[in-house]
Amino acid sequence: MKFGDGIDWNVEAQRAAKEGVPGPQPNDLTRRLAGALNGDSPRAHRWRVVDCGCNIGRFYPAVEASGLEYVGIDQAHEALDIARSRYPKKGRFEYAMLWDDWPSQLGPFDGAFCNAALQHNTHEEKRRILARIAEAVRPGGAFAMQESTVPVETKTQLRQGDWIALVESFGFQLRTLWHPNDEYAILDGYLFQRVQL
Repeated sequence: MKFGDGIDWNVEAQRAAKEGVPGPQPNDLTRRLAGALNGDSPRAHRWRVVDCGCNIGRFYPAVEASGLEYVGIDQAHEALDIARSRYPKKGRFEYAMLWDDWPSQLGPFDGAFCNAALQHNTHEEKRRILARIAEAVRPGGAFAMQESTVPVETKTQLRQGDWIALVESFGFQLRTLWHPNDEYAILDGYLFQRVQL
């Protein structure tokens, strides 16, 4: 299955499976999302988060290590099969097109994140996906993303200000930027909070 930039995600899943999966150490994306939900100290409540475009579930161990309850959704059946085989009794991996209505039993969520998922979709596809994310994340919840950020807009990639404006147009407010993109000297990690209704 291909999207705005023509990548075949079933082929990508096979390639990613050969590379292996990182261990359970929280990375910057999952650490920031957990921090936005937990505050300064972890709570007894396990916040539910959705990995939008989870592919083979490479973020599952880090999310679980951060004390969050993980659900991964993806549109590539082969990627989901690999994820389910790696975490047969732990992770929850569901099929859904990111821009379609998600199965009602999945939500709501306290947080959501995308890692290099939105950047592969056309700008219209991004809007449709962000509408679903906004519907799924409760008011006061968090949305984190690391997406390719460029100095000149392309068919699928945006400039930093345009990413911020796009996400904020769906009821989120920017909290912080991080993750320097060495190629362009632009920060391409974003943490947003869902605005209270």
